[in-house]
Amino acid sequence: MEWFNETDSLSFELWEQRLAQEALRRTQGDIPAAAELMGISRASWYQKIRNGSIKSENATKPEQDCDSGHLKNGFSK
Repeated sequence: MEWFNETDSLSFELWEQRLAQEALRRTQGDIPAAAELMGISRASWYQKIRNGSIKSENATKPEQDCDSGHLKNGFSK
């Protein structure tokens, strides 16, 4: 995959979104793993979702661990 060509925008926000989508693809939608791959904390990832700089449509939904009652994938209640 070619990352960009001469006509692509060099906007940081655009590239942050592209990198976030690539991180989600590589981690099969696992937000904590995607955040780690990008070198940011999970809290920073969620802050970026809240302020609109990252869209996480491809993120996996939290799964409940039936044995402990805790949520998997780094989500909390």
